[in-house]
Amino acid sequence: MRRRVGLIVAVLAAAGLLLAGCTETVSGHAAASNVPGSSASSDSPTSTPTSSAPRTSTTPPAPQLACPHVVDPAARLAYDCISTGMTPGRNSMWPVDVGREVDTHWSMDEGSGQVRGIGPAAAQAKLLTQQMLEQFYGDPQPTSKTVHDADITVGSARGHLVQTLITVNATYRSQQHLRVKQEQLWLVVVPIGGSRLSAWYVSVPDLQKQLWPTVPNLLKTLHVV
Repeated sequence: MRRRVGLIVAVLAAAGLLLAGCTETVSGHAAASNVPGSSASSDSPTSTPTSSAPRTSTTPPAPQLACPHVVDPAARLAYDCISTGMTPGRNSMWPVDVGREVDTHWSMDEGSGQVRGIGPAAAQAKLLTQQMLEQFYGDPQPTSKTVHDADITVGSARGHLVQTLITVNATYRSQQHLRVKQEQLWLVVVPIGGSRLSAWYVSVPDLQKQLWPTVPNLLKTLHVV
């Protein structure tokens, strides 16, 4: 999954979906080098919730990024890593991110962050998923199919899961010399207290598809702290 610097931050901010604590550099599914210019539209989904103002609060403790278990105090989420060998990275969308490279400029990733947008968890999960599809999978755009779209239990909270099967465009694959053909993305938005929401995701390319059946058990490790 390729990632772009700068533009994605502006687009997500306009959509009211920017995750708190974003950085300006990226790593993860694809390195920022040799990334072609984006053709993403600036149009925001019509159902976009109103963005909340940045909150002033005491700086939370530093996240614990030592796999096999991650704790993200800012997002108030904790979860296991999907695989060994995943290391911390910096990413323009997800304040906490760990990943492992599996192809040229492409990696398997997992991360979390607090959502600035307000509104139902289901709506935020769908909008975040759509933004990731538009920004992270190259140009020409990929095709996608929603595999699962339902409420789930996250510890004692009620969150919402959107699972998506993504097929990378064949022209883009050829241009980038990728072996990856498909990737599955699981994205969960969960209330963390009051009107606040946080999000978690994991993306697993088909080069590691033996891990796809393990994600339901991985989801059981996700909880609010």
